[in-house]
Amino acid sequence: MRRDNYAHFFSVDCDTNKPLKQQLLYLNYLDLELIKTQQLNEGAITESGLSTGHSLFSLFIRNNHEETPDIDIICEILTNLGASLVELERKSISIAKSNEHLDDMYWLPIETHLEELEK
Repeated sequence: MRRDNYAHFFSVDCDTNKPLKQQLLYLNYLDLELIKTQQLNEGAITESGLSTGHSLFSLFIRNNHEETPDIDIICEILTNLGASLVELERKSISIAKSNEHLDDMYWLPIETHLEELEK
C-alpha cells in the first residue's frame, strides 16, 4: 500500500472474506470489534488513525455484504467523505474499488461524482 489516506467500501455486517479486508486486518488497520460496538448503519463513515499519520476511512455502503450497493448511497457517502477530508485537513485519498460488487457499471458514476466534488 502506498503512503496516503485510504478509503474502502464495507458492509455493516463486517464481512471480511475479501482480500483487501484481510490485508487491513493483518496490518492492524481495521478494528472489527470497535466497529461492531458502534451500531453503524448504511451510509456511515468511520475514520481510524494510522501509525503513518494518515487515516483509513471505512465507507459503509450496505447493511449486508450480499446486497447490491445503491449508487445513490455511494455518492452520498463520497460527498460526506469529501467534507470529512476537508475537516481533517487531508489533501488526498486512495479509494479501493475492487471486490465490492463495484463493476464498471458502478465505477463510472462514482468517478463522475468524484470529479464533480473536486470542482
